[in-house]
Amino acid sequence: MKLQFKINKYYLLIHALGQADLPFPEWVNLQNRLWGKFPKSFYLLTFHSEVAFIGNNPLKELTDTYREAKKLIQQALKSKEFQRLYQESAKYLSFIKNQWERNKKDALKILEELSELELPGKTITVFVTHPNLKNGFAMPQYNTIGWGHSEDWENYSTIYLCHEIMHLLTKNTNIMHALIQLMTDNELRIRLNKKGRYFTYKKIVQKEKMPPYFKELWQLEKKIYPYWEEYLKDKKGRNIIDLEKEIERKIKKH
Repeated sequence: MKLQFKINKYYLLIHALGQADLPFPEWVNLQNRLWGKFPKSFYLLTFHSEVAFIGNNPLKELTDTYREAKKLIQQALKSKEFQRLYQESAKYLSFIKNQWERNKKDALKILEELSELELPGKTITVFVTHPNLKNGFAMPQYNTIGWGHSEDWENYSTIYLCHEIMHLLTKNTNIMHALIQLMTDNELRIRLNKKGRYFTYKKIVQKEKMPPYFKELWQLEKKIYPYWEEYLKDKKGRNIIDLEKEIERKIKKH
């Protein structure tokens, strides 16, 4: 398995425009300029697409908004704020690429051992965004990961890239997501860094505003931990997918 790190300038721009956080304080100047000149397409591109349907002729409104969006993107890409965003993201790309190259042999070996899955020999594209904007997203349909985050602990990017790799290889269910967190955020972190304990990253997570889904996921992770602990002691020919099905059956019985 190989990771190919890239910057897609369009994805980088739209991702940064749509975040509540700022990559740097001056970014708000660009947001305000674009919102002032292209209000409808700004809302559309920052995930408030319902604005494009307001008016007497919604389909025409949508067509006009998409036409306006092209102008917004062209102007934004030429701005000094975007140039800074791109340069800082490119520097970050170099950092995480070097970290991955240093850790990939050990990290992927541990991942295979924990999951009992054979990792496919394919190339996954990682589209890198600014580290101040907390991005982590797997897109199985494109065999792609979107990534950008501060290094909250040692080898953070390596560990979470493995987290996203597991999302590419498994189905998107709550139980599987909780298992992936136990596997990567905890066990892989401890083995790769040769230190740490389970759930010790909770203090870091609590510093951010956790959406309800992540609070529920955290609770599920704690609930299924005994099954995970038993699996680590004796896999009995099971892999992570088998374990997910087994846990689902046991939870339903209770």
